[in-house]
Formats: sequence, C-alpha cells, structure tokens
Amino acid sequence: MPEGADKGSFVPVYHTQACKAQIGVDSASRVIVATEVTQETADSGELLTMLAQIAANLERKPKKASADAAVESIDSHIATDHG
Repeated sequence: MPEGADKGSFVPVYHTQACKAQIGVDSASRVIVATEVTQETADSGELLTMLAQIAANLERKPKKASADAAVESIDSHIATDHG
C-alpha cells in the first residue's frame, strides 16, 4: 500500500485477528484475580478457562460468577440476548 508521506514507496500491512481480553475480578476487593487474551470469537468457550484460572490463582472455586454463559455448580448471573 503506498505511503502518503513518501510517494512511490510501500509500507507492509499485516492483518491479524482481533484479540479479546477477559478478566476475573473479586467483587469484594475489586482486585483483578485472573486475565486472559484470546482470538476466540465467542466468550462462551473462555468462561471455563477463566474460572479454572481463578480457582488456581485463589486456590478455591468462586462461589458466584457473572458471565455470558452458564456454569455448572456456581451461582451464575448470566446475561441473556433479548435481541
């Protein structure tokens, strides 16, 4: 693609998939307890990974979770699509 400031030269352009960041936050302390960066398009596959990372970091499973997908054996507060 031609560079506007230097007519006639070319600048390489790299196309990459968008990355998404996920975080796990302790609601009482408001401290980030887990993070993940992924190229997955859907959040649903990342929830179990994030919960496992939280459990490993805190050495216990969370009692509650707010997320976009349901989780077994955790009091989940899940957003639904009303579109």
